Amino acid sequence: MQNKIIYSLRVYLSLQELGFEPIATMPNPNNNNLMCWVFNKTPELLQSLDNIIKGGSFNETIQD
Repeated sequence: MQNKIIYSLRVYLSLQELGFEPIATMPNPNNNNLMCWVFNKTPELLQSLDNIIKGGSFNETIQD
């Protein structure tokens, strides 16, 4: 399975609120003082990312 790396704390916190947990953390390759979060790249994660980035409602990001 492929992974998705999140560089933004705001996006990470939004994903965490939605119930997504990272599979790993790592230093940001551009700035070692910052962190990145690694998630499994699933269709649900990608849909949630689209909604977060576009400013959509968090209630719409996970569908049954």
